[in-house]
Amino acid sequence: MYKKYLKIYLVVVGAVLMQSCSVLGYFQANKKVSGDYVLELKPKDSHPVHDRSVNVIQGIASFEDGYFTTQTTASTYLIFNYLGADGKSQFAARLTVGSHAQDMSYEQISEDSLVFYTSVGEFDVDDASGIMTFGVKLAPKVNGVRDMSKTIVGKHTIHHIGFRNCTPTLSEDKKSIALRSGDSIIFGDKKDILDGDIERFSSFELSIDQLKGAQGEILWFQGITMKDNKIYCLTGNNSVGSQKKIFVYNLNGEVLKKMEIKEDDLGKQVGTKLEPEGMTMIGDDLYYTMMIKGKVGGNRKFLFKANI
Repeated sequence: MYKKYLKIYLVVVGAVLMQSCSVLGYFQANKKVSGDYVLELKPKDSHPVHDRSVNVIQGIASFEDGYFTTQTTASTYLIFNYLGADGKSQFAARLTVGSHAQDMSYEQISEDSLVFYTSVGEFDVDDASGIMTFGVKLAPKVNGVRDMSKTIVGKHTIHHIGFRNCTPTLSEDKKSIALRSGDSIIFGDKKDILDGDIERFSSFELSIDQLKGAQGEILWFQGITMKDNKIYCLTGNNSVGSQKKIFVYNLNGEVLKKMEIKEDDLGKQVGTKLEPEGMTMIGDDLYYTMMIKGKVGGNRKFLFKANI
């Protein structure tokens, strides 16, 4: 009789343990991002067959209640999205243009008209990249609501200004452009930059501390934004264990602030990839995106707010 009850007891305990492990596994697999986490971004690709929306987001800019984003594949075309406040795509277009689409900003020309700025050309080839601008026409608001699905992307213009790894951003007043070229930051009047008037540019070198991690690893340049004569730069590779950094510079190239995005601070289990990409200012707050990839599937894309 004792052995019979013992056997039943062991079966019950085993079942409970298996269920507990299953529940534990579920919560581990679905652990929520805490702290600076804002939301998951879910862009789409307008191509009916060859969907490349799993590619990393290269640039992001806030607009009204949502976000414009850019993505690329081997610098052969640009995927352009508008994501609502829930992170889901309300508009997607594929532009056949040789753009790496790294970082992106815009200028609002009128209530329903925007001009976007991003990178163009062979991103990793010397003196082969520049700035691309393209116009966007928005549907007018009806009762205060805009149907972003009716967005129309116009023609693009390419400004070959002879830089490597060109990553541009507009200043908040839309009068200046700052861009990364190699290990330098170049800035100046918007017209001078677009015209390639080199004699009127100013520049400074990025801090070596921003370009290398704790183990001496190279940290890729991932994003740039500009506000109040301060230039914010984002670096970090796609390694889970490597540092991700945001440095703030003044126009003389002096480092005003150093920040590190720590893996543990994200509060999220990651797989084989953790890569920062692109930044945008919303008021006085700085936001960046993080690409996370498990052992299978494409990139998942998350928006975070930086504590600056």
